[in-house]
Parts: sequence; structure tokens; C-alpha cells
Amino acid sequence: MNGFLYIDKPKGPSSFDIIRIVRQAIGIKKIGHNGTLDPEATGLLVLALGKATRLLPYLQSEPKTYEFSVQFGKTTDTLDSVGSVTEEGKPIPSAGALAGAVESFQGRIIQTPPLYSAVKIKGKPAYKLARQNKVFDMPQREVTIHSLQLLGYDKEKGEAFFRAACSKGTYIRSLARDIALKTGTIGYASSIRRVAAGDFSVQDAATIDNVQKDSQKHIVTVNRAFASFPSYMASPLQIKELSHGNEIEVDNNDNSPVLFVYSQKKELIAVAESSSQSRYHPVKVFI
Repeated sequence: MNGFLYIDKPKGPSSFDIIRIVRQAIGIKKIGHNGTLDPEATGLLVLALGKATRLLPYLQSEPKTYEFSVQFGKTTDTLDSVGSVTEEGKPIPSAGALAGAVESFQGRIIQTPPLYSAVKIKGKPAYKLARQNKVFDMPQREVTIHSLQLLGYDKEKGEAFFRAACSKGTYIRSLARDIALKTGTIGYASSIRRVAAGDFSVQDAATIDNVQKDSQKHIVTVNRAFASFPSYMASPLQIKELSHGNEIEVDNNDNSPVLFVYSQKKELIAVAESSSQSRYHPVKVFI
């Protein structure tokens, strides 16, 4: 069984919990993903099944778009709502200060991931070290915030609502913390929901309950997932050449750097990359 599943992950289970559930529902062991979500986060989780796991690098999965809220005036050790409160009683920012802070988070920024994250510190996940009360320095990273919008602000509750489109590797919990710091206070992410990843939308995703009831109904074929990619229908002789790892010559193409090569029956034969103006070399073969 090959294809993709778009899951609307609920709050609570980890992404790997969801993968285990899907394995049981579908009866397939080989499952990959194009980016996990924290247990407390909800929203779009794209899973690849079987041979489709080899196609994950070609999925257009950026920017990743999130809707999230920030609770101001206090913070937690995990920078989300399940952590232990480490500081509170700080001021609630004005609407003006909040609007000004939003403008500063555009383009490339330097971000420090949360201590409770999967970032490796000398080979060990940071969250394991944090749970052991180990003291360590979290390495910073450069990420890109393509856009950040303030959707609403409940000043009485001290909670603001945002929508952000960002690059892979961006931690929304860190962004929530940094927005609060920019306004002169502290804060944490009180909710996080991924609503899109590249061309994929959570509106097209199935709940885990639906997948358990009828998984076949929700599996997206490789052809459909890559329908917008440059493609080529190979002849039987070309298919034989590709199966042996040999290049093929492609006529009437637009010099695309990558081609999805199909058989006459519309089965994916290979992914090929351009080696010259009209010749393509197979980089992934599926026969």
C-alpha cells in the first residue's frame, strides 16, 4: 500500500502515537512523515505510506502555517499550557505594544528552541536532559518567518491570537515566548494548530477516528499528491532502461530539473533528474 494520509492530529497524543495507530489500522509498518507536532499541538500531520516514504523529499511542505495563541503575564518550563509555571504576575502588554512586536518578527530571525524539545545536545534530546534538571546551553538557529498576523487580542484575559507562516524548524513555542519578551513581559503558547504545510491544508485532512473506520477512503495516491509536478509517460523500452539505472532521452519537455516518470498504466516508474538538456537519470526507481 503506497500513498499519503493527511491527518488532523488531536491534542494529547504524540505524532508517533498517531503513526502507531495508523500502522494498526492499515496493517503497514513503513510510515514516514514530513514534520511532527508536539503532543499539545493539533492540526495537519502528513504521513507517507510504503514506497511513498521515498517521495517525502519532493513534497512541497513549506511554508508551514500555524494558528496559535499566546498567554501573557506568566510562563512555563515547557513554553506551553502543560508545563509547570515558572514565573507569573508580570504585566499584560498594550495593543499598541503587541502590534509593534509583530512587525519585528518578519523574515529571517535567530531563534532559541525550547529546553523541552527534540533538539540533540551531544547526542541526547534536550527534553530528556531538561527532565533530569541538567544545565545546558541550547544552540540557536536561523529560521524564516514569512508572515505573522495578529488575529485578535483579549486584553482582559491577556491572550492574543496569531497566524504565522514559517520555515521548517521553527518552534512556535519559542516564537510565543519571544513575542512576549518583545512587548516587555513574559508568555507561553496556550494553543498551537498547524493549518497548512505547503500545498496541503488541514481542511483536507481526516480525523484519526475516520482513518480507523475506513482508511482506504482517505489514502491519497502518489499520482494525485504529485499531480502538479512535471511528468512524463515512458515507453516500455524506456521503462526497461530506467529499471537498470540507465538514463533516458525525453522529447518535448520544458527542461524541468525533476520528472515523475509513469508507465502507460499511470503507475509511477521513477523519479528522474535532468543530466543534460533532454536526458534524465533515475534517482529513485519503483520497479
